[in-house]
Amino acid sequence: AVIMIAGGSGLAPFMSFLEARQRWLERQDVAIGPALLYFGCRTNDEYIFRDKLVSYLDAAAAAAATAPVAAAGAHPHGTQPTLDRLMVSFSMHAHDGLIAPQTEEALHRNELLHPHEEHIPTVFLQDKDAYLQHLRTGGHVYVCGGAGQFGKAVREAVNTVAMEAFGMTAATTDGEVHPGIRRLIEEKRYFEDLAD
Repeated sequence: AVIMIAGGSGLAPFMSFLEARQRWLERQDVAIGPALLYFGCRTNDEYIFRDKLVSYLDAAAAAAATAPVAAAGAHPHGTQPTLDRLMVSFSMHAHDGLIAPQTEEALHRNELLHPHEEHIPTVFLQDKDAYLQHLRTGGHVYVCGGAGQFGKAVREAVNTVAMEAFGMTAATTDGEVHPGIRRLIEEKRYFEDLAD
């Protein structure tokens, strides 16, 4: 699994990542793990690339409609979406939950807009049931955004969830700083690109 966390313009590198993933899925006769994207921005006007992100959620919709039913949780051959889950949160004003930003279209079934003004690290923590098992079974975490408050808050959130995924507690880590992140880094499963 690929878990991506983006703040503001930190979404841009993930657009390239998703484009490459879509091309891979179109050309290869293999299944790859799910992709989840957590995107935080200030307002719905900054919800950039929405149409393209929704197209990644729907990348295999037409094929899935005609494919035989697969086992629970599996994608039928050739029907894996480029992006399995998209969680968007606005920190300065909440979305009304009914109409997608800058469009009259309804939200995609896997496009989730957080209903309250909230920063994405908090939303990421609240949504842990969607990816906790992926962390336990080899999922990779990629973070891109600002190095200031965003970077620090995301690091804390990922560390909290990673500790839970690995069964760590403060007592078992001897006060080590970010032991969950440290383990992900040691296993080459945590990558961040933060800048201000």
